Amino acid sequence: DGLYRVRYSCLHASAHADETLKEWVQPAAEDELRPPPPPPPDGFHARLSPGDKLELLFEGGWWPVVLTSRPPPPPAAAASSAPPPPPPPKRGLGVESAIDPARFAGLTTS
Repeated sequence: DGLYRVRYSCLHASAHADETLKEWVQPAAEDELRPPPPPPPDGFHARLSPGDKLELLFEGGWWPVVLTSRPPPPPAAAASSAPPPPPPPKRGLGVESAIDPARFAGLTTS
């Protein structure tokens, strides 16, 4: 008793099979077989903080993770409608500025 026949949604029977794996499982604990979680509430990602325990969908499976950091919020000026500044002009490798062509005037190669 306690056996369940399951079909995985992303785990295939073999590397060359299109059919997903079906097998009998016997969960060791009650929480090893459960319904999928509900979708996160609106604004969930904005409320995340380092140290939060989460689950991450990766390569077809859900993995327990801990959030270690998040990018800083964009500066308030970025929210304005002003266009971004133009990129700086491209510069060479700096070698050409060290060579003075006048030093070589009159030299010839033979």
